[in-house]
Amino acid sequence: PGARSLCSGGRCVAAAKLYRGGMCIQEGVLPEHKLSYNLNVAFFVCSILSIIGFLVRPEGGIAGIFGVIASSIMVCCTNQAGMPDLHSKLMANIVLIIISCVIYFIMIIVMLAWFFSVVAAVDQYCRDHPDEDCDSVRNLWLGAFSIVIWPTVIFNLISIAIGAPAAYYAQKARKATVSVASTQPVTQVVEATVIEAHPVQAQGQ
Repeated sequence: PGARSLCSGGRCVAAAKLYRGGMCIQEGVLPEHKLSYNLNVAFFVCSILSIIGFLVRPEGGIAGIFGVIASSIMVCCTNQAGMPDLHSKLMANIVLIIISCVIYFIMIIVMLAWFFSVVAAVDQYCRDHPDEDCDSVRNLWLGAFSIVIWPTVIFNLISIAIGAPAAYYAQKARKATVSVASTQPVTQVVEATVIEAHPVQAQGQ
């Protein structure tokens, strides 16, 4: 309601800025930071979906919790240039995304191992029971497991494909932020020295 009231008397621009402020990425951030921010938004969506599937695969829910925390740090706490402890918040984002992606990767390995163990068990059953209709048995068991396993594997791969570059560009942004912060004290000292030197020059004249 407050923003709508601003949209009267030619103040729509102020209302737009009010809506856009909040958690949206602001001007002045590094390109790597902005790219990581956008990837974190997508990773946040994947993490929410992982938490929804907590009852199916608890490991995915744990990975989703780490992903939500990581993305929330990026979205709400690093959306402006020059924020306090920006490099520390980016580091926290990187670590949590890496933990989440490692869990996703372990889930992929476990589920693939589970699937191929089922394939081996079905093949062994067919060898032990040559009179059985192996095609029906194979289609029944492998079809049922495929419905559960392959969508999860593909989803985890997509999450890793989003999370890995998000952490990579966040690390590049963190390094750039640290390097910029380290040069600021030197610049301030030089400027202070120049300011102090002017009165001396004026007295000499």
